Amino acid sequence: MVPDHQRTNYERTAECLDDLRALMFASDELARLPAEYERQKYAATLMTLALEKLDEVERAHAMEWVGLGGKYPTLTDDEMAQAKGAA
Repeated sequence: MVPDHQRTNYERTAECLDDLRALMFASDELARLPAEYERQKYAATLMTLALEKLDEVERAHAMEWVGLGGKYPTLTDDEMAQAKGAA
């Protein structure tokens, strides 16, 4: 059986990846719009959101590693405790 904190860590990463996929899909759809739409303005927003989401993915992935017993120097003490199931 998978410990609850490891399942939570995995699901956090999966949710972040799903969000990132949605942003990539939106970006692809934006590129298909006719030229009269202000695509660049929206593309810049989507890129900013995607980069922020990528940071979340990296943090979630690090928490997965810590939850398995690894160490990750950029996580806060609270994030590490949460990843280990202590919070």
